Amino acid sequence: MAQRISILRIELPDIPGALVDLLSKAASHAIDIQCLCATGEHGAQGTMYFWPKDIGKARSLAMQGGIAIQEFAGFLLEGEDRPGAGARALAPFSQAGINLVACCAMASKGGAFQLLAVVKPADAEKAAKALGA
Repeated sequence: MAQRISILRIELPDIPGALVDLLSKAASHAIDIQCLCATGEHGAQGTMYFWPKDIGKARSLAMQGGIAIQEFAGFLLEGEDRPGAGARALAPFSQAGINLVACCAMASKGGAFQLLAVVKPADAEKAAKALGA
């Protein structure tokens, strides 16, 4: 099962507390974040990909704060957690010649997994078709 979602990407300082500050600011503006994936291995800048429940609210807060924001297409994939599940979930991207921008996954206690695959906007329709989303 694949669900198409809008993912936002922002860059933030790669320093202790930057992500906490950003998430606290989002919470103080009642922005509910459904999923996030952040990395800080780029030197002075970190990157956060996130799926806000209300994308308009998140865009507005970013603009007010002078934060550059980019929009990407995301696909939330779910299935039974077993060996090879990630490879099977991602195979349609590979077969369609789509390079992922970001990917994160997690297994749950109930024996299921969720995987977030992020692609460039130009690849969104191709990815949706490949996944049947």
